[in-house]
Amino acid sequence: MAYSIKKIEEIRIGDNYTIVINITKELVKQFAKLTGDYNPLHTDDEFAKGTPFSGVVAHGMLTGTFVSTLIGMHLPGPGSLWLSQKYDFLVPVRIGDTLSLQGEVIRKSDSQGIVFIKVEAKNQNGVITLQGEGKVKITMEVKKMQSKEIKNCNILITGASRGLGAAIALRFAKDGANVFLNYNSSHDSALEVQKQAESLDGTIKLAQGNITTEEGVNRVLKTIDKAVIDTVVFNAFANLKQAAFLEQDLEDFEHSLDYGMRSPVRVLKALLPMMIEQKYGRIVSILSTYACSVPPAGFSSYVVNKKALEAITKSIAVEYGKYNICANMISPNMLRTDLTAAVPERMKQLLEAQTPLKRLAELEEIAENVVHLCAPASSYVNGHNLVLSGGSTIV
Repeated sequence: MAYSIKKIEEIRIGDNYTIVINITKELVKQFAKLTGDYNPLHTDDEFAKGTPFSGVVAHGMLTGTFVSTLIGMHLPGPGSLWLSQKYDFLVPVRIGDTLSLQGEVIRKSDSQGIVFIKVEAKNQNGVITLQGEGKVKITMEVKKMQSKEIKNCNILITGASRGLGAAIALRFAKDGANVFLNYNSSHDSALEVQKQAESLDGTIKLAQGNITTEEGVNRVLKTIDKAVIDTVVFNAFANLKQAAFLEQDLEDFEHSLDYGMRSPVRVLKALLPMMIEQKYGRIVSILSTYACSVPPAGFSSYVVNKKALEAITKSIAVEYGKYNICANMISPNMLRTDLTAAVPERMKQLLEAQTPLKRLAELEEIAENVVHLCAPASSYVNGHNLVLSGGSTIV
């Protein structure tokens, strides 16, 4: 037999259903036989006449039993499990009464799959005989692993014309992905990365646009056109300013928030709904070990950038994981890129000396782990910050 099973999302507060019950002598007998409750108040006319009730009273739970019918067959219906019920029996129910038993959804929890139902029974005179509230568990679909091979994915990487972003783009292209390489002004560098990808199985398409502005994001989206983006890698950042806090201006922090907060918000506002619709998405945010432990002096605005991006990524992981959208982070220690060109070489060498592996990471090593977080093997990794520090930061 085929059953129509409602999902928790389909149930609305205010939904209601009413069943009608005719209380007959035979029904009372059947209930007594089923339960073994032969209390003479319910089954013996002579005994019952001598009580303050002046006659037989139907079992209170006889009405309650039909709540099971209401829940199991109508509201919410097949597949639901009755967890608890509180009743108040207000007026005795007599043989010959006709009861209208109504259930109404008064609140629910989508995350737990639980519905709370107000129950009320009235007799033929409109008198309330029973009131209560029940808690019902909705059968939720058993979710199985859903993943995509990298080669079947459309991937957007922000700030990917040079350095780590370029390495990530090439690594995805190597696995056959369709990569959209975002850049702002480094057109020649972006073309060079695109050229390097020609020998690989994947394709790299250039998506120029300053994603810290609404106009720039719209320009990138126009390049993407109708492609549904499966994966977004937030890597873009520019003009790292190394200076003590009092030597940094408010504009320096605003600049950091452009990349750490405003840019990802604009991009995700556009792309996240499509991920939700297809019930698949992967988001990887490039952070830093500086946001995981004690930051070095002179990097306050940079750390603000990474912490803002971390907060957004974690929130996405929590709120949209139910749509098979996994949002994760990677925190490498310092890398040798254009972004860190102004950092004194002595500082880089000191960091190498303090790292158990005695070296800084190669860009390809970081890129490899970005791809790993988007591969089927990581389909259950969500909200995780993968620290790649060679052992200099252990959390």
